[in-house]
Amino acid sequence: MAAREVSRLYGLPPRTAWYRCHRIREAMTENLSDVLIGTIIAEETWIGGEPGNRHASKSNLDNVTP
Repeated sequence: MAAREVSRLYGLPPRTAWYRCHRIREAMTENLSDVLIGTIIAEETWIGGEPGNRHASKSNLDNVTP
């Protein structure tokens, strides 16, 4: 989960959310051979975004709804 999402979800300042996420990720790397055994399920993934938010060279502004 992204630190910005944690910040919004729990009402934390962005730096605090980043620090907590960083510490959790660091703790998860210590002994992965015991943790990542069997089936691993990812809850959700978002790839992409609104066409209007993309770089001008990659955006198709004709299809953007105001």
